Amino acid sequence: MPPSPRQRQTLKRRAVSAFTERLSLKLAAAFFSLVLWFIVAAEEPAAREMSVRLALTTDSMVTVASDLPNVHALVVGSGRDLLKLYATPPTVRRHLGEDSPDTVMLEIRPSDVDLPSGVNVRVQDVQPRAIPVALAVRETREVPVRSALQIVAPPGMRVTGAPRFEPESVVVSGRRRFVNGVEAVLTRRQELMVADTGTPVVALDTAGLRVRVSPAAVRVHVPVARIEPAVPAALDSSALVGDSASAAIDSAAPARADSAPRPRATRADSARRNTRTVRP
Repeated sequence: MPPSPRQRQTLKRRAVSAFTERLSLKLAAAFFSLVLWFIVAAEEPAAREMSVRLALTTDSMVTVASDLPNVHALVVGSGRDLLKLYATPPTVRRHLGEDSPDTVMLEIRPSDVDLPSGVNVRVQDVQPRAIPVALAVRETREVPVRSALQIVAPPGMRVTGAPRFEPESVVVSGRRRFVNGVEAVLTRRQELMVADTGTPVVALDTAGLRVRVSPAAVRVHVPVARIEPAVPAALDSSALVGDSASAAIDSAAPARADSAPRPRATRADSARRNTRTVRP
């Protein structure tokens, strides 16, 4: 039998009074019930996946050249301590020095995760366990300057030696693999007219090196000398006179010896030559 209209009105009045009568007491009871539920839930152990922050420190000559992936850790602990990790997330710290290779493989274990103090939780797992990190390692070193010049001397002069540069070496800096590939820095290929005075400045050829070169230009010292005109050798007249006199003396000496006057024969010598010996 369906309820009468009066009964329906009574039921409606009771339902409304159940929510509206003593409303403040009912709201207070609901609030304290909710608080009690949160307290009980916070003390119960739970496992949650938390984001882990990667804190990489590098030397002044090292920079990270790749994007770092997201790292997550499975953390077990009470709900109250897990809530603290949202304000201070777990962290993995690593230092990368100048001796690091261009690509470093970072291995992460649960014990590598640093947790904030005062939080009683345990890291059960970390994903991923290995992270590739690309590095851009900068290096600086000195390399010598080499000549690619075509040196030309002006008329009346000649080049007497190899060119000398000031400074003789330059500083190259940049990524390590590019710096290690530079053995020397050449000057620009050009024709250079030199003189006995002045030190011209020439630019260095840095195209394609992919490094920074300092300074970008050097001074050139080229030894040159003037070409002296050829002078014919002069004859020494005094020497010739001396030689002629000596030759005259040498040639005249035997003539005087041969032409010396012979002694005259006496009458006794002539009578002796004309006397015949008569034998009996």
